[in-house]
Amino acid sequence: MSILDGFSERFALPDIPEGPGVCIIEDEQGQVLQVAMSVNIRRRIGYLLDNTGVVASPGPRIHDAQLRGERVLVRWKLTAEYQREKRRLMEELEPLWKRR
Repeated sequence: MSILDGFSERFALPDIPEGPGVCIIEDEQGQVLQVAMSVNIRRRIGYLLDNTGVVASPGPRIHDAQLRGERVLVRWKLTAEYQREKRRLMEELEPLWKRR
């Protein structure tokens, strides 16, 4: 069983349901950049992505990756236990950007 079991990789915002959940942002090499959570994961991902799967308002690291022609992958999962799930993912995945 992989830690990413149950996560979706869809980029079209209309396909992402509203509800509590977590998301994982990775670079092209699979390095986890950030783990985020929200009571409405669709809205949270909407802040990060436009409908093409490209970060709409990137921070400096994502912007640098985009300038190099790289893309980021966003995986998401609905869960009522989003705070606990984020803590677990932060410990196991050790993202580069360790915002709590």
